[in-house]
Amino acid sequence: GGSGSSGGSGGGSFGGSGGSSSKSTGFYGFPAFVQAESGNETSIEGNFYSKYISDQTNVEFKILGIDNNWVKVTPSSLDKISYDEEVAIKITFNVPQGIKSDDYPFKISTKIGSINYDKTITLVVKAAQTPATIPTTTTLENQTNLEGQPEGKSPATGLFAGAVNFAKGFWYVALIPIVIVAGWKFSGISFVRQNGNYIETEDIPLDNSEEIERYVEVKQPEQKIEQPKPEKKKDQALEKAKLKVAEEMRKKAMSMDKR
Repeated sequence: GGSGSSGGSGGGSFGGSGGSSSKSTGFYGFPAFVQAESGNETSIEGNFYSKYISDQTNVEFKILGIDNNWVKVTPSSLDKISYDEEVAIKITFNVPQGIKSDDYPFKISTKIGSINYDKTITLVVKAAQTPATIPTTTTLENQTNLEGQPEGKSPATGLFAGAVNFAKGFWYVALIPIVIVAGWKFSGISFVRQNGNYIETEDIPLDNSEEIERYVEVKQPEQKIEQPKPEKKKDQALEKAKLKVAEEMRKKAMSMDKR
């Protein structure tokens, strides 16, 4: 219940005839303890009851014993409170983060005349719980990235990039067949067939078959039989280029032979 300290009436007689309530002037309805978590807002409610026969003016409600930045009283004052009147009061707590967990007793108080009325309440502060951080699958994958590999790229992407870079380094291989064929077409070198073999001829009149045959007979090199030597493993792209060039040469020689 509410309590009042002894003293003069201070602007009104205490009690009075025909009182409608057995309560005396003071604070009622507030809990003895209130729990608040730092960083979060909480509130409690109670009331102030007046048994003064005459109206009391300019009544103020104050918080004593704790930092006033943590707490707010609504209303903080009354212009007037009448006989047998009960006024609802709300106390809101907003304890800042970082305040240690502890019990903080305080009082809500008011003074009428020379008499102080107060109610003691204990604020129990609990530190806010920080949620534990659980590493996600993405976090673990980022932590296990290969050294030197940019973040956000998987090992598969790195291997693919390596293959592309390797292919870029050997881009000229694809140009070998084109260079060979272009050189053959613009060099003026032609081939004629002699006994199943194609022999290179230079500046021979193509409209005189007898001269061609004589020239071929003179120019035909002596064939030597050599034992095949084991060849080293050749580049597949280069081998394909050579085969294509040989095929083009064979077709051109056959075309010339038909003429």
